[in-house]
Amino acid sequence: MNFTIKLKKVRTIEKLEAYWTKEDHINLLELFEFSDASSVAEEELFDMLSMAIVGRQDINLIF
Repeated sequence: MNFTIKLKKVRTIEKLEAYWTKEDHINLLELFEFSDASSVAEEELFDMLSMAIVGRQDINLIF
């Protein structure tokens, strides 16, 4: 099953503790064309992903 998600506007990004794994964050960062995602410290992954989402509201994600 495939889904296409297009972000039109991001108001807030909530963090769900212990829901997303380190690999999930890295994979999402790569979808946002963040080239060096695997080198980001684990405690900084959520913040980097948040910045990537806000900076690229025009991206289409296909799951």
